Amino acid sequence: MTHDSRSLRGQAPLTDALLWLVGAPAAALDALYLAYAAPTLAPDAPETLVVWILAILALALLFWNLLCSAVAHLATLRLAPPPLRRGAHALVSRYGTRLSRSLLSRAGAGALIGSALITSAPLAAQAAPQDTASPGVSLTWADAPGAPTAQQTGATEATPASAQREGTSQDPPPLGEADLPDTVTVAPGDSLWSIAASLRPGSDDAHITRVWQAIHVANAQAIATPHLIYPGQQLSIPQDLP
Repeated sequence: MTHDSRSLRGQAPLTDALLWLVGAPAAALDALYLAYAAPTLAPDAPETLVVWILAILALALLFWNLLCSAVAHLATLRLAPPPLRRGAHALVSRYGTRLSRSLLSRAGAGALIGSALITSAPLAAQAAPQDTASPGVSLTWADAPGAPTAQQTGATEATPASAQREGTSQDPPPLGEADLPDTVTVAPGDSLWSIAASLRPGSDDAHITRVWQAIHVANAQAIATPHLIYPGQQLSIPQDLP
C-alpha cells in the first residue's frame, strides 16, 4: 500500500462529509441549471454545446460519487437486511470509487476491532476478582479454608481465623456446654466458618469445618445453602458441638 492510499484512507470520513455537504447541493444546483437556466442548443452557437457537456459531466461525476458513498454506508448499516448489505458491499468493492472503498475498509476494520473487544470483555470479567457482594448479604465460602477476605461493604467474604496458622494437627479440648451460647446473631461479614472459629478458638481447619457443618445441620431450615447467610439472622447453636 502506498503513502497516498494511506493518506486517502485516513482522510476518508472528512472527504465523505465534504462530498455530502458541498457535492450534494452542487449536484442539485447543476440539475436545476440544466433544467431551467442552461442555454438552448443552437447550430450557430457551438459554445452552448460545450456548456451542456461540462454541466452533464459535472452532474454525472457528482452523482456517481454520491451514489457510491450512499451504497458504502448502506453496506455498513446494521439495520439493513444482510442480503442487501452483502449486495451493497459487492457493488462498492467491484465498481465503487476509491473514497467509497476506503469507507468500506475503515468500517470493516472498526467492526473487527469492536468484535475483538466484545469477545475479550467476558474473559476479562471472568479473570477479575469478585471481591464485593450485594449490600446486606453475606456471601461466604465456609467450606474453603484460606478464602480471600473482601472489603467490608455491608456484606463481605470472611477469611477463616485459622488460615494464618498452619501445622496445627490436634484439636483443643472442647469447651463446656455452659460456655456455648444458645443463639448467635449474624453480623455483616460473618460466615459459618467465622462463627465456628469464634466458638472454638485455637482450632485447626478440620475441627472448624466440623463445627460449622454441625451449626448448618442445626439450622438447615433457615439456611438454604451454607455459603449464603444474612446479617440479622438468629442461628441456633447446638450444645453438643464437636
